[in-house]
Amino acid sequence: MNLQVNCPFCQMLLSVDTRFGGSQMQCPSCQQLFVVPAVPVAQPVAMPAVARPPVPGVQRPGAPSPQSRPRTQAAPPTVQSGTSGGPMKVIMLGLTAVMVAGLIYGGMRMLDSAKKKQNDGMELSAAAKAREEERLKKMREFRAEQDAEKKALENDILEWIAKRIGDEDKKVAEELTRECKAVMAEMDKLWADADSNNDPQDLREFWIEKLGKRIRENKIVFHWLGGKPVSALTDALFGPNREFSRPRGEVADFLASGQYRGSGTGFFVSSDGLIMTNAHVVDDAQEIDYRGTDGVIRKANVLKADRDADIAILRTKDGTARTWLPLDVTESRMGAGVFTIGFPNASIQGVEPKFTDGRVSSLSGIRDDKDRYQISVPIQPGNSGGPLVDMKTGSVVGVIVAILRREIGADNVSYAVKSRVAAGVLSRVSGKTDPASGDAPRDLEAMAAKVRAATVMLLVK
Repeated sequence: MNLQVNCPFCQMLLSVDTRFGGSQMQCPSCQQLFVVPAVPVAQPVAMPAVARPPVPGVQRPGAPSPQSRPRTQAAPPTVQSGTSGGPMKVIMLGLTAVMVAGLIYGGMRMLDSAKKKQNDGMELSAAAKAREEERLKKMREFRAEQDAEKKALENDILEWIAKRIGDEDKKVAEELTRECKAVMAEMDKLWADADSNNDPQDLREFWIEKLGKRIRENKIVFHWLGGKPVSALTDALFGPNREFSRPRGEVADFLASGQYRGSGTGFFVSSDGLIMTNAHVVDDAQEIDYRGTDGVIRKANVLKADRDADIAILRTKDGTARTWLPLDVTESRMGAGVFTIGFPNASIQGVEPKFTDGRVSSLSGIRDDKDRYQISVPIQPGNSGGPLVDMKTGSVVGVIVAILRREIGADNVSYAVKSRVAAGVLSRVSGKTDPASGDAPRDLEAMAAKVRAATVMLLVK
């Protein structure tokens, strides 16, 4: 059974189950809360008894016979009220009036409460909106300050490059400007995304880190520095001291061009133009440029690269060599005087060959490697692949291969692959080993001149 109730707010007629009488409910139309009226309790109504005359000759079961019924005096008739249940109806009407009044009052209270909550919510929403607008305003002001600082820094850097480097070396100025613009683009990307936590907080530190890395990877700018630390350039760009001077001398054009990713040393070992070097010098290249004593850059093909022995054999395009060095496959002696000629740190020390000498320190290499010598000959990156020459015989006893860094406590500790190992790789390529070209020099200066003529600078693209 359902009650038919009108919402006291929107007057929508609702059908409510009698079980919810006296409970609070929400109007599905206006969403307001109200109390459902209680279900009225039904009162029993006394039905008037109607006296019927007895039917002659018919006696009701269990009724005493007329002969046995005692004679009693008839009771006086009862006078009934003209209105049946009058007092009860008055009470019910009173209760209904009170209930309706309570319902109206309760509805008005609920309406006032809802309006109050709505007003409070509007006040809170307005305050939150004001705080958010203030936050966004401060953020816009901060971004505007950063943008102005960024533009001023960028213009200052580009102007410095144009004035200080442009006239001296336009190619370097172009490369440095390109790297600077790449850093600018990276910074703009960080500022443009939705994550404000990754925005650069210190523009100077951001530029020093990012630009310094790019300069180290840019061979043109790096060679142009000529061994000067990258920090010297970044300090000149961003520090209080805006003076910057390059080291004395010039970087060779073929290195400053940035077309080569590495360089090393090699030497001729046969009259038909075979060059020996380290496998790690040629890396994965199939063709190598080499520069001889005449300064001309020529081409050579990689015939063999033995990674285990770290020996590579190259053949020149013209297939000839005026001077070559013989390999001495006999074991050297501890303490024997040896030297090498090579091209260490060409972009810093220059492209002219360098002579260094020392002694055979040990007849074994790292962890007692029997295929290598430990030597005291000072070498640097770029010496790799150079000949290790015996000072008495002028023959090659090894091939320069590695150096122990000072970071691990080693000082002037170098290594060379023994000639017997290098000759084994050479024989698998050519099948023979040529003797030395001409008589062995008798003094060290003449010996060094011959080794210099057979030694070449290798350039790897």
